[in-house]
Amino acid sequence: MRNNLPEALDFAARGYAVFPIHSPSAGKPCDCNAAKCDSPAKHPRTLHGLADATTDEGKVARWWDMWPHANIGVATGPDSNLVVLDIDPRHGGDTELDRLVAENEQIPFGPSYETGSGGSHYWFRHPGFKITSRNSIGPGIDVKGDGGYVIVPPSVHSTGGSYVWYEDCDLTTELPEIPPWIMELMQAGDKRHSGAAPIAVDVVTDRNNTLASLAGTLRGRGMGESAIFKMLMALNETWSNPLGATEVGKIAASISRYEEGKPAGALIIDIGEARARKKKKDVYIPQPYNAVELLGRDIPDVRQIIQDLLPEGAAVLAGKPKLGKSFMALSFGIAIAQGGLVMGEIGVDEGEVLILALEDNERRLKKRLLGMLDGEPAPARLYMETRWPREDEGGVDVLDAWLGLHPDCQLVVIDTLAKFRPRGVDAKYAGDYAAIEGLQELAGRHGIAILLVTHYRKAFSDDWLDNVTGTLGIAGAADTILGLERPRGTTGQGTAILHATGRDIHEKDYALKMDNLKGQWTLLGDAGEFVLGLETAKIVTLLVENAAPMKVNEIASRLGKKRAATSNLCVRAAGAGAIENVGGGMYGPKRGE
Repeated sequence: MRNNLPEALDFAARGYAVFPIHSPSAGKPCDCNAAKCDSPAKHPRTLHGLADATTDEGKVARWWDMWPHANIGVATGPDSNLVVLDIDPRHGGDTELDRLVAENEQIPFGPSYETGSGGSHYWFRHPGFKITSRNSIGPGIDVKGDGGYVIVPPSVHSTGGSYVWYEDCDLTTELPEIPPWIMELMQAGDKRHSGAAPIAVDVVTDRNNTLASLAGTLRGRGMGESAIFKMLMALNETWSNPLGATEVGKIAASISRYEEGKPAGALIIDIGEARARKKKKDVYIPQPYNAVELLGRDIPDVRQIIQDLLPEGAAVLAGKPKLGKSFMALSFGIAIAQGGLVMGEIGVDEGEVLILALEDNERRLKKRLLGMLDGEPAPARLYMETRWPREDEGGVDVLDAWLGLHPDCQLVVIDTLAKFRPRGVDAKYAGDYAAIEGLQELAGRHGIAILLVTHYRKAFSDDWLDNVTGTLGIAGAADTILGLERPRGTTGQGTAILHATGRDIHEKDYALKMDNLKGQWTLLGDAGEFVLGLETAKIVTLLVENAAPMKVNEIASRLGKKRAATSNLCVRAAGAGAIENVGGGMYGPKRGE
């Protein structure tokens, strides 16, 4: 039997995620040694199967060193940028394909091969939105997309037949785009879509209806006009005779006027049934590196979206209700969309921003935005939505698709986390951690910051990190945590302290002041110095009003503070020249005041 390592490495080098599959052996249909194998020479050898698929040539080499005759499995979907049309003549697939080709157009030239059972696999480029792997999209026709895999040449079928490339149609052939009629065949009738009637296969002559149907579904999912337009253009550009951008824009604008929540047509971004997201796990193959190797690696620095405050990754902004968290998050977005200054001090690079204001409506959001812009032009790179699917309703998948169409996006704000996480999610540490784990992975993959706005717990703690809603699971999963608080004794004065800590920033506290008319936050400086200034001002005011020196005990009693803390404040205030030490443990106002 041949060693399939060279071919497996070739697939991996070309960007196809591979993993080893059992193969026939010693006259047996499968070498798994099971008394009865339900999928001979087609099921994975590794513990996690498809989840182990990789382009890491080192892992691939170790696998085939262990199992040199293993069949080769290639993961379909975005990991390999691949969708496969699987034709099975045993169930009439060849006859059905001939009929469809006659009614539409020929399958474009690209990688294709005969399977070991006499069928055919036709390869296409993944479109960038989810294509569900499904059986029987037509008689004898399956689609292998997201979450699927195929067996590839030179693997061997359980019957002994080999998988063989068609002439001039091997890996060196460029992947073609999915033709519109095949795209609709793959999508039509999927029960996990909205349940509406499938779109007709012959979409080349019915492009407007196809886009309108898709737009209706996206509108039903709560998407706004700009997001719908981008999704329509993604499908439109796969056609050989696409509509003009103006026509697509008219369709998006027309459908966006309809009431939200009434889906129509098949959903191209298939978010599937409500489910708990599970992080893909790599197979455990020990491959430690030493300190010299680590230091010799070229690892890019973490991208700072807002310098020393908000790096890429998942971040949490927490605080008590009505403190100005939503204004702060929106101000971050406006500054980035304009390429301006955050809180009047921190310069940022210009980029796109998506604000998911899930507790607001358009009227409130418009009023807030007008006040904060204060007459300045609205930034075109700032996108907003007031509805979005929850995490377990496919919200992360929809966000992933939007980000794929907006590579210049730097920041996504989800306001609030409670409106995005699954209803009734486990309130224990594991449940809280899992609630944002998918967003953390998404942020890292796209190199952006995802800022999750949430509230402090009702049971207040002296440690601000303990106040983040839920258990410590949320703070534990986040890369960055920001906490917004009022300094004690400053209620109603518009001042606040922004605590910041994280894996990629130094822990620091910032003093802020809010312009209540504009809703804009301004950075005042280091919080420690600011709070000290507030306490000093209280002592100065008390001494001036008293018009005579006072003992430390009396000052502490009047201010409601401990004597030791008050003594330290008085010493520092006198040293700074704000008050005078008149001796005998007494302090008075500065002369002339």
